Amino acid sequence: MPKVSPRRHRSAVMNFRVTPAVARYVKTTADELHESVSDFIREALKMRIEVRRTYLEVADEMGYKDVDTLIWHAVQEYAKRHAPVVITMPKMPEQSEMDLETQEEE
Repeated sequence: MPKVSPRRHRSAVMNFRVTPAVARYVKTTADELHESVSDFIREALKMRIEVRRTYLEVADEMGYKDVDTLIWHAVQEYAKRHAPVVITMPKMPEQSEMDLETQEEE
């Protein structure tokens, strides 16, 4: 690629003109892309509503009050079955020391 001086490059950039044909092509392509993305989003929202409706039916059948509770219990059950180690959070040392001090005072 030949080297272009900064002055010549700046001049070429400043004098660049978009022809009407290029402008039409860019606008058409942008419109098509926007339409495709809009269709995709519309379909995704429909699928989300359908999945949500299915979750509500399952939650109702299993006796859960809402979908979030159903999902929480499902995640807990999955973790019990597939997690090799159950992680529990130990008490913070300051809390245990404070508990011991209050028990000694009583």
